[in-house]
Amino acid sequence: MKVVQNVDRAIKSISLEIKAAVKSINQEAAKHVTQGRYEKSQMLIQLGKTIKEFQGEVAALRTRWKEVVHGSSSKKPKDEKTPQWVFYLPIMEGIKTLGDQATRDKIINYLKSACQTQFKPGDLAPLSNGKPIWHNTIWRCKKAMIKEGYLHDKPALVWRLTPLGLRVLAQKKLPDSKA
Repeated sequence: MKVVQNVDRAIKSISLEIKAAVKSINQEAAKHVTQGRYEKSQMLIQLGKTIKEFQGEVAALRTRWKEVVHGSSSKKPKDEKTPQWVFYLPIMEGIKTLGDQATRDKIINYLKSACQTQFKPGDLAPLSNGKPIWHNTIWRCKKAMIKEGYLHDKPALVWRLTPLGLRVLAQKKLPDSKA
């Protein structure tokens, strides 16, 4: 809702202005110290401390505003998700099963049945497009697996195992750093 966003932006803007004011006061106090005007610098230091306290109150106001808008005084804990690396071997198995290369959609269809019992509640939560989160996790897996040398990076839409990926798949075990 636009009005809610406007209030949040206004509080954030106040917070940024206060931060700028504190920075300016600190610089001014430092300048007075270098000039030997300690009384003036002490006054500015006290003002800075007071404004810092106020800054905390504004931060608390913004937190409280979010609680009011979202109807909760505490954050809802996120559902547990399967770590990305847990999908590596099933992805490799899927590529092998699908003829040594596959598209993302074919891998997702393979994993839908192969990993159904392994999915955690956070994996199954829907994204804004209606697809489960684990679909995005699989996409991120591809990038990580390319970086780790398990998948070829070309062609972009085809997933193929590298010699290292084939060795890992044959051993059915990721290197010790993963599990």
